[in-house]
Amino acid sequence: MTLRNGEIIKLQRSSAYWVGRAARHRREGDRRRAAALLRHAVSLAPADSDLRTEYARTLQEMECYEASNRAAFGALTLDPRRYVCYGLIGRNMLALGYEQEAMDAFSRYLWAVKRAGGEAEFDEDLDTLEDHEAERNRMRARHEALLGIASRRLARGDLAGAERALRLARPARDVDERYDALRALLSQTRGDSRGAVRSALRACRKNPVSARARLTLAGALCEAGRRTLAASALLRAACLCRSPQDERLYCYSAASLGFPELALCVLRRALKQSPDRLPAMFNTSVILLKLGRLKDAEPFVHRCRDLDPADVPSRCAWRTLEQWRDLELTPAQVAAAAGPLPFYPRLSPAQSNDCLAQLAQALGEGAEAFCDRLTEDENLYNLLLYELGDPEHQLGRLIPVLAEHLPPETAERLLREVLVQPAPDEGVKRYAAAVLLSLGAKPPFVVWHAGRIAEIDPSVQMRRDANFSRAMLLRRLGDLQRLSGDTRLTTHALGLLHRMGVRRRSSIVRDTGKVFRAALEQHYLLTYGLPDSQRLQRLLKYTADERRRVRTAFHVLCKLVPLPQKEPRK
Repeated sequence: MTLRNGEIIKLQRSSAYWVGRAARHRREGDRRRAAALLRHAVSLAPADSDLRTEYARTLQEMECYEASNRAAFGALTLDPRRYVCYGLIGRNMLALGYEQEAMDAFSRYLWAVKRAGGEAEFDEDLDTLEDHEAERNRMRARHEALLGIASRRLARGDLAGAERALRLARPARDVDERYDALRALLSQTRGDSRGAVRSALRACRKNPVSARARLTLAGALCEAGRRTLAASALLRAACLCRSPQDERLYCYSAASLGFPELALCVLRRALKQSPDRLPAMFNTSVILLKLGRLKDAEPFVHRCRDLDPADVPSRCAWRTLEQWRDLELTPAQVAAAAGPLPFYPRLSPAQSNDCLAQLAQALGEGAEAFCDRLTEDENLYNLLLYELGDPEHQLGRLIPVLAEHLPPETAERLLREVLVQPAPDEGVKRYAAAVLLSLGAKPPFVVWHAGRIAEIDPSVQMRRDANFSRAMLLRRLGDLQRLSGDTRLTTHALGLLHRMGVRRRSSIVRDTGKVFRAALEQHYLLTYGLPDSQRLQRLLKYTADERRRVRTAFHVLCKLVPLPQKEPRK
């Protein structure tokens, strides 16, 4: 074989070659280069779940937990039986502060290991999660849910609804500091600065090591005009940030209260502990831009792109920096332009519109050309996945078009990855699961939504067969509805049955006579202040023994739901 001078021959290596090179760099301790080579291997063989799992493990060793989650979920979408990915996801979620998702992932991992008869890994992480659960103050699940409802209502401005939820969750006041923190935010929104400070101080006394309680106190103090004390509370909270969620909340609080320099203390400490933490680098660049330091922010954004080229917020931040650099903005102009910039992983309105414009430009070429570009351009694919989670853009209507024009393997992979996006749009995920079934995809489908990770099989109805006792109770209620014709009476009976124990319900099943009906009718009429009915008079024409049983049953119902007290006569 002869070569002419200056001729270059390009040899396309297989993915196995790059995996071997990555393993060598990994043994030498150069994880960043190993991750880059594994990323190239995944691009050469995108349908290889083994490669994605190895890539996720390498990213986790670099503490790039968000990118590791994407790679592990990608491997699960290709092969739901690869249960080691659940262990990786559990470790990532625990490091990111998502304890519920970590418990879900580790639970599925342990079940799969038990079925396969293998040996479980991640013992240290499981011990850490158990310690977290042991340290937490327990409250009733109802109060936990009510606190979540109150926080969501506060976020959307429903103050009356938040007040009702907090009133119902009041027993949690002595157990968790979140009640007083939410009460402080509610008072602050209503303009009661003194009440907000009192509630925030109560939350800090309840849990002195809670960063969120300290940040709530800082906001209340700043609203009351006591900025020196607010800065002191922020400094105290800087030493209490334990997770990326705490760091992000700290950045938002410091920037909104006018102390962006304090956020740099938290972020620099996080980068000192974990130099490759992408959210910390991204948020550092945002803080520097808000301070007008464009040149200082560029290296952090560049490192974010090097660590995870598929990350949409990092690519959008780099485009924004290039535009501002070409405009030669002054530091004051940079600080003014960076005012609306959010922290990781959100996009500003201008960046979101820019992403939408890129998708619109690609769609302008036609559905077939757009789908062809999706199979070839990984950046466009990741951008579409990111924007599908935004309910304002309503891109879920593209799903039928994509399912029709994409190759079946690519369409199934895209729809499965839609189900594991950390996006709040429930409608898109329901639609994606329905289209997956229409394409003939094999369940189960892995879903991450509303703080939970689960496997769903829409083709199977998870129906619990009722036992004999339940069937007889339903029959008694049906007879009650048929004979009385009063839906309110049936609803009243359901409320009483809900409060009864198993023995009381069994006695109703054995009641072949009309004792329960008579006692229930009496309780219903007295509860709502209704006059005696002819039906009740017919029911009470019993023997002395049956009347005694009716009276006993009536007193039992009164203990379950006490009758309303009569107002004293004036």
